[in-house]
Amino acid sequence: MNEEANEQAVQRSIQAFNARRWKAYAAEMVPDVVLEYPQSGERFVGSEQCMAQLRAAPSSPRLELKRLHSSGDLVVAEMEEVYDSGDSWKAVLIYEFQNGKIAREIGYWGKRFSAPRWRKPFAAP
Repeated sequence: MNEEANEQAVQRSIQAFNARRWKAYAAEMVPDVVLEYPQSGERFVGSEQCMAQLRAAPSSPRLELKRLHSSGDLVVAEMEEVYDSGDSWKAVLIYEFQNGKIAREIGYWGKRFSAPRWRKPFAAP
């Protein structure tokens, strides 16, 4: 599978996530996909477990894709996750592909924060 096709699969998965079309989202993954959240130590194995935890969430954000970076069977996505409350988080998701399907997804999130004053003289305008 080529990098462009992998990027398209990521884009389709984001569209399905935003539409809450969980079957379409799962269709972009291998059945034994691994979803990892290193910051919380969680690991979900299999598309059924991944979808179950998404369906159980009290609220899900809208994903706004900012950039994709690809090399071989690896795609890195930079996103903004925006919740109905107006809260937003920066996200980096790392996708590993196997035969054109997502085999592993690793997610990192961070909340926006103010830069420290001491760095202001060094920052570009």
